[in-house]
Amino acid sequence: MSKAMLRATFRSILQPLVSSRTARLARLLAAELSPGDHVLDVGCGDLLVGQQITHLLKVQWTGVDILEYHRTGLPFHRYDGRTLPFPPNHFSTVLLSFVLHHCEDPDAILRECVRVSSSRLLMVEDIPEGRMEIALAKVHDYLANNLTQEGIPRPYRFKSLAGWQSSLASLDLDVVRIRPLHTHPLAFVKQSLLVAAKKASPNPPASTVLP
Repeated sequence: MSKAMLRATFRSILQPLVSSRTARLARLLAAELSPGDHVLDVGCGDLLVGQQITHLLKVQWTGVDILEYHRTGLPFHRYDGRTLPFPPNHFSTVLLSFVLHHCEDPDAILRECVRVSSSRLLMVEDIPEGRMEIALAKVHDYLANNLTQEGIPRPYRFKSLAGWQSSLASLDLDVVRIRPLHTHPLAFVKQSLLVAAKKASPNPPASTVLP
């Protein structure tokens, strides 16, 4: 059986699980958003989570990824994996859903996400603890990605919860909420949603200072 046929078979078998996971993620993330939010979905993949959220809530949704395999009509941009093609503070919220462990330099991507966000970041990640859970996370990552879409990088840049909190704090973000998740029955390791807010500037812009 060719790799393409294997992927198609794998997708067909797991489709009910994938659909359930997508719906669950959409509900969880929608609860963190407000009507009118402008969301950038970094590493958006098929964009089906974003599509479901826009059906639940009146938000603007834009996807960006290094690969192009989205399956919706939502706005999409392909990028080089380093520099997001948007000006500073262009989006109210940036979402990174199971993305950062696929990046060679997760902290560099986080810096870009902070640059283009005016308010906050939503980050969903696998949080393996110890060698056994890291090994299980790698197996899960391989099955979930290599057998569903060709070309997804797998450098396995997993971090502990404390590690991600440290990365966010180094970018002058306040972690305002951490929520444990379990997106589907085959999730072998702990998962968490981290909500991080940009700190307000200590000094207002000169144009707003009253005489």
